[in-house]
Order: sequence, then C-alpha cells, then structure tokens
Amino acid sequence: MTKSGINEAKIREAAYFIWLSEGQPDGRDAEHWTRAVKVLEAAEPQPKKTRAAKAKPRAARKTPAARGAKAKAPAASKKSTKS
Repeated sequence: MTKSGINEAKIREAAYFIWLSEGQPDGRDAEHWTRAVKVLEAAEPQPKKTRAAKAKPRAARKTPAARGAKAKAPAASKKSTKS
C-alpha cells in the first residue's frame, strides 16, 4: 500500500525514469514499479512524533526577603496641591 502523498502518476513517472536509467530493458516493469514506490516512500516527509507534555511542579514563589533583596516601601501617593 502506498502513502497518501504518492499516487499512481508519480509512481509511473519514477518507474519510467528508472527504466530509462537502466537502458530501457524489457520485462522488468514490475521491478521498476516496486523500486519507484520504495524511492517515493523514502522521499516522503516523515510526520513528527509528539510527546505528551509532562506536568512540572511549580516552584514555590519566593518573597523578596527570602531572595535576599530589600523590600521596597510602598510609594507615597502624590496629591495635587492645586486649590
């Protein structure tokens, strides 16, 4: 059975070129056809195998103090002094 991207016309053309490259011998059409199928199947792009993503545990969030950073004081809100 052939793969979905390979049709009879492509096989026929590939077998024809194999036949030409061998000097047009008689009686080897089945061999050329089989070789053409194998060549075309080998040239087909292979689908990428996907792996299921493994769930990774999330690291506990560290507070700024735990990381050794200085804790920032909240910024004083600026009120408009216009009257």
